[in-house]
Parts: sequence; structure tokens; C-alpha cells
Amino acid sequence: MRTAAVAMVSVLVCLALPANAQTKSESDSVLTMRGIGPVRLGMTVREASAAGRVQLTKRPEMNSDGSCEFAPFGTDDALFYIGKKDGRIHGACAASKRVSTPHGIRLGDSKKKLDQFPKTSVKIRGAHYELQPTDPRDRGYIMWFEQYGEITEICAATPALHALFLDGGC
Repeated sequence: MRTAAVAMVSVLVCLALPANAQTKSESDSVLTMRGIGPVRLGMTVREASAAGRVQLTKRPEMNSDGSCEFAPFGTDDALFYIGKKDGRIHGACAASKRVSTPHGIRLGDSKKKLDQFPKTSVKIRGAHYELQPTDPRDRGYIMWFEQYGEITEICAATPALHALFLDGGC
């Protein structure tokens, strides 16, 4: 099941890759535990579109019947998972190398970049690295990295979405 979740997220992230690059400010392209740039976990699509000054557009869902409780929306640089019941963002993933973490980690970087984090703040489950929050204001959020020689996924999520991905996705 874990492999299915990785495949699902990887395909969704690939679907969000840009057709034409948009120029954005550096601060608009930083993925933290709370979102990407001005777009924060917990916002609605309308709030996120206004804050990010871009239109979030619906992406194809992996499950053809639409039964997943989260719907993918995206921009050229990011993919967001919206709760179908509450209409709020529960996850944000990098979809291009223009997005980085505050530590400068980007898609395609070497796994060695993850060694900069103290061992006490990282949980490792195979190729899945979970970065635990060090700021008390970030309690309840999580950032994770998938790596297979290089970093293939960087996401931030609420516990509900993170658990769904770890349990095999939808």
C-alpha cells in the first residue's frame, strides 16, 4: 500500500509540472510546514488563489471514481490537496525545482542534503523521511521527503492527509 501512495503522489506531482514557467518572487516559492509562500494549509481554494495571486486549477484524480477524500489542485510550481468535505487545503507539495524548503532543499537534490537535519527531528521509514516540527506553532503539521538516490517528493501536510498517504492513499 505504501508503494501505491508514493506512486499516486509522484504521478500527481508530475501532472502539475509547468507547461510554461512563471516568474515568481523567491518568497513565493518556499515550502514550509504550513504551506508554500503565502498559500497556507487550512485556506480555501478561493483564499489560496487570492493569497498566491494565481488561479488554482483542478487536476485529474488518480482514482477514476473520485472517491478520495482529497482533491488535487495546482499551479505551475505546486500541488495542493483540498478536503472534499471542508474545502480547505490539507497538503502542499513541490511540483518544480523552483520551489525549495527554508533549508534550500529542492526536488532532484541528493539524499545527502537530508543529513543536515538533527537525527532527533527526523523519522526515517525506508525512503520516507518525516521532518518533525521544532517550532511549537507548527505542532500538528509535518513535512516529508521521498528519496530514491535523489529527492523525488517534498510535501507538507496536516496529520489527516499524511496518514492517508502513509496508509496507501486512495
